[in-house]
Amino acid sequence: MRSPITRLVLTLLALAAFGAVLSQAAEHLAAQDLAAAETEAQAMAPNPALGLCFVTSAEDHAGTERLDRAVASGAAWNRFPFYWQNIETSPGQYSFSAQDRAVADDVSKGLQTLAILLGTSPVYATAASTQGLAAQDEQVVLWPSGRTRAFPEMTAHSANSAPAHLDRPVFSDGSDTPGPSKTINADNPWARYVYETVSRYKPGGALARARGWSAGQGVSHWEIWNEPDWSFFWSGSVDQYYRLLKVGYLAAKQADPNCTVMIGGLATYFNPGWFPELLQVMSADPNQGERAARNHYFDAVAIHFYSRSADSLDHTSRARALLSAHGLTKPIWVTESGVPVWDDYPGPENDPASPYRATRQEQAAYIIQSAAFAYHSGADVVFHFQLHDDCGNGPEARDAYGLYRNEPGAACYPSDAASRPALAAFRTVAAQFRGLEPLWRITPNGDHEQIAFYRAATGHRITVLWATQGHDVQASVAAASSTAALIDVAGNASTVTAQGGRYLVSLPRATNRNLPGSTEYMIGGAPYILIETAGRVTSQELVANGTFASGADGWLSMGSTPPLIATDCPKGNCLVLGSGFIPDPNPDMAGAGNSTAFQDLYLDPVVARPTLRFQYRIQSAETAAGNDWFEVIVVDRNASGDDKATYLIPVRTLYKSSSWTPASFDLSAWRGRDIRLMFNVYQSSAERPTEVRIANVSVNEWALGSTVILPLVGVGS
Repeated sequence: MRSPITRLVLTLLALAAFGAVLSQAAEHLAAQDLAAAETEAQAMAPNPALGLCFVTSAEDHAGTERLDRAVASGAAWNRFPFYWQNIETSPGQYSFSAQDRAVADDVSKGLQTLAILLGTSPVYATAASTQGLAAQDEQVVLWPSGRTRAFPEMTAHSANSAPAHLDRPVFSDGSDTPGPSKTINADNPWARYVYETVSRYKPGGALARARGWSAGQGVSHWEIWNEPDWSFFWSGSVDQYYRLLKVGYLAAKQADPNCTVMIGGLATYFNPGWFPELLQVMSADPNQGERAARNHYFDAVAIHFYSRSADSLDHTSRARALLSAHGLTKPIWVTESGVPVWDDYPGPENDPASPYRATRQEQAAYIIQSAAFAYHSGADVVFHFQLHDDCGNGPEARDAYGLYRNEPGAACYPSDAASRPALAAFRTVAAQFRGLEPLWRITPNGDHEQIAFYRAATGHRITVLWATQGHDVQASVAAASSTAALIDVAGNASTVTAQGGRYLVSLPRATNRNLPGSTEYMIGGAPYILIETAGRVTSQELVANGTFASGADGWLSMGSTPPLIATDCPKGNCLVLGSGFIPDPNPDMAGAGNSTAFQDLYLDPVVARPTLRFQYRIQSAETAAGNDWFEVIVVDRNASGDDKATYLIPVRTLYKSSSWTPASFDLSAWRGRDIRLMFNVYQSSAERPTEVRIANVSVNEWALGSTVILPLVGVGS
C-alpha cells in the first residue's frame, strides 16, 4: 500500500556469464577470491530474481543518477503502475507519452519492466468520484504490515471501481474464445485498454519499432491491478475481479502470446480470505475446459508483505498451499517487501517503539532474511520497496523504506540521496542469491535459522544463518568442505575453517520487537552467509522440516481433506492426515477422498544409501481391512508412464496401528533422481473415519540399527 511515487516486479533468466565467473572461484575458495569474483559477476549482469519498486515511473520520471543507482544495486527489474485513468481520459483516446519515457528509461539501462495495469478511467467508472486512485494513494497513512485491522474500509471511488461493460465479450465476434485473426470488442473498454497497452509495449511492439530496440526489449510481464484484496485499490467483488483478470488475460495474450500475466500483488493482511475465495470462484467457472486451456487465466501470482521477516516464508508458503489445494502450480512473485526505519530521516527519529519500523541495521538484516525465506519457499522473484524513500505511504507518514534517502529535489522529504546499510545488504543478496536450489531449513534449539541452498552453476552450498531470539547464538553447521567463505550483511568476506567437521559461527542476538501486540522478534539478528564447495547434500538431511517444528512449512498438500499439524504428539509436532474427512466432489470417487502431504527432494548420489525413516500411528473406526488405508509413495520426477510411481506401502495393506510405529525404506534405487515423497490416507467414506499421524520424517544416510517396517494390526489384501 504505497504512493504512486513509490511502487511495483518479475522473472528468471539464465546468466551463463555469472556461472562462468563464479566457477573459477570454486577452484580456490579463499574468501578474497570468492568475493572478488562475485563483485565482478555482479558488475557483469543484474540478478534476474531481484527487483526494485519505483526506480522510475510515468508519474515521477527518474534522472540518470537515480537510474544508475538502481543498476549498481544488482536489481534486474523495475515495477511501476500504468494508471488507466491517466492514459485514457476520453473514450478511445490514449496518451502514452509518460509511460513511453519510463519504459525507455528501463530499456536504456537494461532493466526489465514489471508493469501494473491499474486504476479505472473515470470515463468507465462504476462509482461516482472525481478523485483518482493515484491522488488518493498519497493521502493514506497506513502501516503496511498491520497485524491489527484498525483501518476503516475505504469508500468506492472512480479509480478502484470495477470498469463498466466488463461483462461484455472480449472479442468482436461476441465470444471470449481467442483466435489468431480475431479483434478486440470495442464495447469492452478494459479489454481494449489492455490490448492497446500490451500491443504498444511488447517486444517488437509499436514503441520498440519506433525506438529501434533489439529483440526482447520491451514489456513482457503484467500485473492485473494492485492489491485487489484491499478495498482501497479494488472496491469491486471477487467475482468482478475474476472477470477483470479473465478479460485482461485474454486481451493481453491476444496482443502478445508470449507475455506473462499475473494476479495483482495480494496485500493479504486486510482480507486473508480473499485469495481462497478467488480460487473458489475460478473453480466454479462453468466453462472448465476453456479455463483449463487458458491456464486458468493467470501465469503467476504476486504477493506483498512487510516488516516481519518470517512473513516472507509464511505468505509464500500459504500462497503455494492454496494453489496446490486447487491442483495448481504457479510461479510466485514477491512484488513488494520492505521495512521502514525510525532512526534516519524522514522516519520518526529516536522513536525505538515505532510500530512496524526498524533501525537501519535491522532493515539491512530484514532484506537478507526475507529474501532467504522467500527463495527457500519457492518465490521466483523478490522486489524491494523501494530504491529511494519517495513519499512512502503519504507525505505525512514519514516512511523511510528506501535503500537511499531522497534526492534534494524530491517532492517529499528532500535530502542528500545518501545510501543506507540496506543498500549493501541488497547488493549482497544480488551477488549471492542467484540460481539457487532450496535444500533445507532447520531451527536448532529454536533460537536461530539455518537455510541452505545449492548453486549448481558454481557447485556451492549457500547457508544463511541468523539468531531469532534475544540472546547471542553459537551456530554449528555440518561442514561439506574444510574451509568456507563467511559473508556478513554488508558483503564483507572472511575465511573460516571447519573444526571437527563443523563450522562455528557467532550470531548476534535479535533486537527488534516492534510488532504491536506481540513479544516476537520481528526481525532476527545480523545474518551471515556461509559459502562452501559442496554437492546438493549439506547436512546429510534431505527432508525440510521433517519434525514439523515449523508447522507445515516445506510440505505441500493435495486431496479433498487438508492435512493438519498436531502439537500433542509424543516428541512435539506431527502431521495429521485424514482428520475431518471431506469427500472428493469428483463423481468418480463415489464419496471417497484422499488426504495427502508431499515434498520434492533430490537424492544426491554422494549419499551412498539414502534411507527414508518416519514414525506413524493409524487410528481407524473401520471394521474391515481394505476400505481405508495409508500409503507412502515415491514418484520419480525424471521418469514417465508406469515407472513413475512406486508404492513403498502397497495399497489396501495398512489398516490399524494402535501405537507409534517406526518405519524405514531404502531409497537407493532413486539416487541421483528428483523424487516426490508422498504420504497419503485414502478413506472410502465419512462413516468410519481413519486418521494417520506421522512424525520425524527423515531421508539421509543409512546407519546400523535402522529399522524396517514392523508387523501391524489388521493387514488386508
